[in-house]
Amino acid sequence: MTETQAKGRDDRGRFLPGNKLAQTHGIYSLTKGKVPAVKGVRRIRKQLEIIQRELEDLTPNIDTKTRLLVSQVVRTQSIILLLENYMRRAGILSPDQWKKGIVETQPAARIYLQTLDSQRRSIAALNIDHSTATKILTPLEIVQSEEKHTEK
Repeated sequence: MTETQAKGRDDRGRFLPGNKLAQTHGIYSLTKGKVPAVKGVRRIRKQLEIIQRELEDLTPNIDTKTRLLVSQVVRTQSIILLLENYMRRAGILSPDQWKKGIVETQPAARIYLQTLDSQRRSIAALNIDHSTATKILTPLEIVQSEEKHTEK
């Protein structure tokens, strides 16, 4: 028996069948049989589908370039929602640097701003004005609560 076989690997270094190490990697184990859920995934997915439909309805001639731009806006919106969720929990300032007395933002804040800029450029390439884009990209719950306040 070679040294690699003793570690549960074959001659090429791949895991042998039945080895638990072959099933565990990253932040979760495949032996559990399910991927960990992100809170509100169905709601976010539904919101992204609505955004995609509305953007496609706004563009009269849908060609390959338009489809790519619409999908880029939807992808950046999903990243923005995830980053907003993360920053809501973790905060914007870096806690390690804050303990040292240094005010520094989390790396996620920089990525957030870059993603917002990328989305802004994609929307501009689609020739959609700012107010229309804001209405489409604003979460449905916020729009409904605003409509209730304006009715009163």
